[in-house]
Amino acid sequence: MMVSPSGITISFGGAEGSDDSRAVVARIVGFPAEGSGLINHEMVVPAGQSVQQLLPEGLYNVQLTLPSGRIIQRNVTIDKDSNELCRFADDFAPGAGFSLQESVNRSDGEILANAAVASGNTSSDDYTAALRRVSDMAATDPRHDHLKYIIQPDNASSIGEPTPPQRARLMQGIGPLDQVAGAMPDWALLEPKSQHGDTALWRVPHLQEAPPEPANRQWARKELPNGGFEIASLPLPWFCTDSGDFSPAEVLVDPARTAGTATTVAVKDRRLAGLLAFLDRGQAIAARPLLAELERENLIEETIGDKLRNPLAACAAAYVGLAVYAPNEHERWDAWLGNCMTRFPTIPDAAIVHARRLILRPTGPSDNARAAEALRRAFAAGTPYFSAGVLLLREMSILLSADHADLKALAREAGMLAGRVDASQAFTVLRYAPRQPAVLRSAQSSAKATSTKSIFRLTMLPASEGDSLILSYGATNDKLRHIVIDGGRKATWPRLKTELATIAGRGETVELLLLSHIDADHIDGLLELAEDPHLPLMPAAVWYNGFDQLMAMANGSELKPFGFNAADAYSKALAAKGWPINTAFSGHAIYTEAVSEPFAFADLKLTLISPNRAKLDKLRSDWQNVLKPAAPPPPIAGRPGLEAFGKRAMPAKLDVEILSEPSVIDKTAPNGSSIAMIAEYRGRRVLLGADAHPDIVLASLASLAGDAGTYKIDLVKVPHHGSRANLTREVVEKIDCDRFAISTNGAVFGHPDPEAISRILKFGQPRPKTLYFNYASDRTTPWDDPKLKSKYLYDCVFPAHEGEKVVVDI
Repeated sequence: MMVSPSGITISFGGAEGSDDSRAVVARIVGFPAEGSGLINHEMVVPAGQSVQQLLPEGLYNVQLTLPSGRIIQRNVTIDKDSNELCRFADDFAPGAGFSLQESVNRSDGEILANAAVASGNTSSDDYTAALRRVSDMAATDPRHDHLKYIIQPDNASSIGEPTPPQRARLMQGIGPLDQVAGAMPDWALLEPKSQHGDTALWRVPHLQEAPPEPANRQWARKELPNGGFEIASLPLPWFCTDSGDFSPAEVLVDPARTAGTATTVAVKDRRLAGLLAFLDRGQAIAARPLLAELERENLIEETIGDKLRNPLAACAAAYVGLAVYAPNEHERWDAWLGNCMTRFPTIPDAAIVHARRLILRPTGPSDNARAAEALRRAFAAGTPYFSAGVLLLREMSILLSADHADLKALAREAGMLAGRVDASQAFTVLRYAPRQPAVLRSAQSSAKATSTKSIFRLTMLPASEGDSLILSYGATNDKLRHIVIDGGRKATWPRLKTELATIAGRGETVELLLLSHIDADHIDGLLELAEDPHLPLMPAAVWYNGFDQLMAMANGSELKPFGFNAADAYSKALAAKGWPINTAFSGHAIYTEAVSEPFAFADLKLTLISPNRAKLDKLRSDWQNVLKPAAPPPPIAGRPGLEAFGKRAMPAKLDVEILSEPSVIDKTAPNGSSIAMIAEYRGRRVLLGADAHPDIVLASLASLAGDAGTYKIDLVKVPHHGSRANLTREVVEKIDCDRFAISTNGAVFGHPDPEAISRILKFGQPRPKTLYFNYASDRTTPWDDPKLKSKYLYDCVFPAHEGEKVVVDI
């Protein structure tokens, strides 16, 4: 059979207006026009990207199954030389990977070896050997300290039946959940049934001989190497109709897993295997056996009808049934969900599926009010057993809060819980970050000890390849003050305007509007701000080195005229608004030799570290050359801006030792003119590096450090978006800091350069570090490598969703 150049292009993204975008698994099933063979393709579709599959002419179905249990699909006809574009936009969780739920009926050796391969513990070439080693393990269960804290209570009273207010607080990790998170001498440690390296498989039996109602929750806790921990809700008791007995919970802990949680949970139930696999990992391939099973055995109805023996299975069946059956077709089991909620008030999921049914298939005008009441009951019952329940609780609370104001608080709490949930797991697994030991801050000044009641934070807005920053400070019981630094590209202005409107709405002030320098990826957004007739608020002061300011300073370019033109337009817009520029400098340019003391904005202190006069002299000379009509510089192709273009390819291997070696040094005039500074508030410091040259930054830091050798800083906003030409070894070694923020999406210039990150890791202080990226890109995600992070003692922080701002508390 000949395959023509026709095919399907699949593009995947979050819902319109949503930032939830991750890679998923797509499946294409169909029959070609010629021949009788079934075509069945599966592929990974990265969020925001397109994947093409060549196909012969015929009719096909493109299908994606989401962890919420929902299927989204599209039928397409492929004609000769056609290429059908299928763009899906929907909420979804990560694509399929290793599924414990699909593996529970295999041998322990297979489960552990498959998990090891999926998480990168071993290469696929080692699979057979790994499987043999695990299969040959002795039947004993040796005790290992790093595989403890899978726990169950010695007696039912150790958790007890929480009152409704306690259950509500449970969603924030307060009350009984905190008992799980803390030291619990009264809880018994179980040992793993099987293990392979650091990966262990546990079997946890149910506590009750009967009844089936899970009045007392069981949790599994796993401590992680970074000091954080995970808590999994165990679906017990689980009565298996296939075996006629209670099934234990299977718990796999794999510390090497980087996608999702290290902890996964499943139950042994052959009859419901397809249904549970549908909820687990969101695998598209799980839909085929599931849908066939639903039709053949009437599985949804029978499982919900058998709710008295296994209410948790009834909830799982309801989640799937509401997802796969048409919303406008009422099912016989619809009314049973209300009975499930009434009969099992301690199971949050029972109330959630009832509310979901009322919203999807309403029968009267009062159904929204009934759904709202069901959500309140779910909230009072505590954390849902199923991750789909957590997400639906948040979604439905937001949906109904317009008419039921009290649900707004519920939606916020559910949102906090959803932030801890691994949505790719069928059963709820909560993630908790490590608590920072007090000793890490013991070296801070006594002034900093009083800062616990104050706010000092840096917000990095998504500004393409540029900067758009907001520095906020103030006492927690007062209105905050803000400094706005740069505006990114033109498209950044709506996001910045929203932030300013929020600041204005709280009655807070912008003490300073600072344009660091005139590169397009810093000035474009502020030009939009200055020309906007409907600004939410005006700044109290403006700092900017424009042409007039340079000329007021007692005095062959590769630059593009656009940057200077934008700067002139910005100067005119500021003048039109009547905003005085650089009043603290008598209207002259801002440079280090012109100031002798830090500037004070309330309790905030600003110390200028760039530019010096020589850097500004160079910029003024270039600007004058550009303004000469007889000899304008030739236009340069590409996007407008003032930097050299060209995105270097990432190296195939991130070798920190080699990449950290010296390289080029930035000498461009606009970057050299960058206004860079150190902001200090109540003993905490942040270095705001703009695009400053490394020589002037190093000289300023050396002056501040004096005999100490290094200068203590709590957060470094890395100069020039992590360019190798601006962050040298000498600068890194002069800074005593363990947190570094990088603002760029890597477009156009390919920042951050791997050389800059390598220097931070190799030459920075010998203690754990954190890298904050405001974009997950092909330039940043390679650094989120477990082996590199373990070797060089660092961690990476990315925005929760694509296009979100990143906020760092200093």
